[in-house]
Amino acid sequence: SGVVTVTYTINFSNGETCKKVVELKCSVPEPTCCAQVDFKLKQKWPHKLTQVGTFNITNLDPSSPICKVEISTSPSGTFSPVSLVVDGVSSSQIWNSSLIPASGSLTSPAVNTISFSMSSVNYSGIVKVCVVKCDGTRCCFDFKWNTNPIINVDISVGQLGVDDKLVAIRLNPKVTSDLGGSVKYVAFGFSSENEVKASGAEFFAISGTKLEGDEYPDVLTAPISAYMSKYNAFFELSNPVATGGNLGAFNLVFTKKLPALGCTLFDEDGSVVFSGEIDVTVTDTIVTSVITPLKSTNLFEFINVYPNPSTGVFNLTYATSDKRDVEIKMINALGQTIEIIENKNSDPGIHTVVVDANYLPQGLYKFVIYSNGEILSKSAVKK
Repeated sequence: SGVVTVTYTINFSNGETCKKVVELKCSVPEPTCCAQVDFKLKQKWPHKLTQVGTFNITNLDPSSPICKVEISTSPSGTFSPVSLVVDGVSSSQIWNSSLIPASGSLTSPAVNTISFSMSSVNYSGIVKVCVVKCDGTRCCFDFKWNTNPIINVDISVGQLGVDDKLVAIRLNPKVTSDLGGSVKYVAFGFSSENEVKASGAEFFAISGTKLEGDEYPDVLTAPISAYMSKYNAFFELSNPVATGGNLGAFNLVFTKKLPALGCTLFDEDGSVVFSGEIDVTVTDTIVTSVITPLKSTNLFEFINVYPNPSTGVFNLTYATSDKRDVEIKMINALGQTIEIIENKNSDPGIHTVVVDANYLPQGLYKFVIYSNGEILSKSAVKK
């Protein structure tokens, strides 16, 4: 802010000169927002009624740090603190679902960011988050925290093979009633806590990401990313789909047996559109069987690169259904191969490879996995 003086001169061909000086009073308005807050809500499978909300707060003016965060709900609900990270470092300071910290101010005020997570069981309402800076500046944000357990899913089931090691199914969810919203993220998870403890079943591999050159039915929305844990699979759709629309085709592979499944759909803001169990029925018209990894399902899946972005160490996860040689290349933005990792006679299953990139500069890198003529790749950022 202040006064800017602009001077310009025009020189004519006849030798005359015209000079002008202008003063511009440039006032910058005071910011109306002291912080930016991003909110994501996730289902906690197999605890299907429990949801975890994560709030990421970015301080828009680091010269004025954040001293506390106030939290309120309407209607009132019961929440449990999960985690608190201040400026990228886990904080041991005591806090609760109403105040961060529980009393006074943060011992180390947040200069750049605060991230905190809370969990609640079957809550639906508004969570208000108020960011209070050390100079008294205050700004508040409202977020929807909701659950609506109504879902109807049409599913075709095919179990592959002849033994009892892996079970594969393809899901094609479609919400039969229009709830007036749209779906951006689709998650599947184990819905029975007892089954998680007793059966030993886990997600083995998932597929749903549209790769370049793949044929994908025009009537379905292609996923653009997919992630997996032991009891959960998560997909991001390329475009939001109305709740009455067809959400796509998702391939899930499990160890041991086909578990009882649930599905949660999220909108673009990360709020739950609805959540519920899936009734999987295997009829006589469906070919059912099972396969062992050693009997050639030819499953080869590049599951994930994490963390992404990373400060220097990447974890690559891939799955194979048979014993095979695997080669991993790390390639920089210029197309140059930086590192080559070979896994000879890699056993069937899910594999994690740790790549230390601390010695490399910041930037975008690509990890390419080669095996039996197949090529899979994912990009990652070193910050």
